[in-house]
Amino acid sequence: MVPLIVPPPLVLGAKVAVVMENRRKIYLVISQGIQENLHAQYKEVVLQEENKDPSQTLRDYRADLIISIGNTATTWAHKKFRDIPVIASGVVYQLDPAFLDAFPGVAIDFPIQAYLKFIHEFVPGPGKIGLLINSEKKDLFLRQFVSLSDKLGLDIIVESLSRENEFSRKVQLLEDKGVKVFLMTFDPLVMNPDSYKYLVDFCLTQRIELVVPSKALLKNGGLASLEANYEDIGRQTAKVASQILNDRSSASRLHLEFPDQQEVGINLKVADKLGVSFSPSTIMNAQYIQR
Repeated sequence: MVPLIVPPPLVLGAKVAVVMENRRKIYLVISQGIQENLHAQYKEVVLQEENKDPSQTLRDYRADLIISIGNTATTWAHKKFRDIPVIASGVVYQLDPAFLDAFPGVAIDFPIQAYLKFIHEFVPGPGKIGLLINSEKKDLFLRQFVSLSDKLGLDIIVESLSRENEFSRKVQLLEDKGVKVFLMTFDPLVMNPDSYKYLVDFCLTQRIELVVPSKALLKNGGLASLEANYEDIGRQTAKVASQILNDRSSASRLHLEFPDQQEVGINLKVADKLGVSFSPSTIMNAQYIQR
């Protein structure tokens, strides 16, 4: 007789709390991916919607595991709960690498080398690559860029900024240094509506290729994008959660992972305005094409 295979009872009977700051679409997709791939009881807590102390809500629920989606929820959960394992999911690693390194879970962004490798392989005729980063993190990123620029044969120009009102001047400075590709990251000093509108207009005028980290930004003027699959982040998070629920001690040994799947987007309308062409293989392999 073939033995009946039963999922580990701890996972089946576990109580999992999914915490997010708000009902942002990306967070909801990640949450759905988690719940479809991890068989457990769930309570979804949205911090901005709670009428009482969210931490008391979770205490009353008696969660075995907390999965915090997004940076704000992860910071909150870390402060409130030291006796319950916390998994970080859908967090922007770039915003606080030192803090997030200590968490098991899955980031929403890729390591900087993934974006640079993407430019090297897919962006038409890359020249000097320009990047703006927060001045507080400049030293950390510069150490990576020195190694990566030699390995990939890329010429990377980095400028730092500490205030949003420095943005236009720093972008102009990069252009003065001969930058032909601008890599936009998740830094909030760069990724805001006013700065992005200025950047799109500037890149089109100066014929600079703008590489962005999301399809939404690609639709609004980027040339190419490299983005995670959000539902798959949920699946990947569920795998980490299952491991911890079956061996709670593993939480201290696990570290934040980067997304398994990459989705490439290209904007043919912007390419036409810039006078550049993607290779046929890039067009064929792109998951999203803006025409």
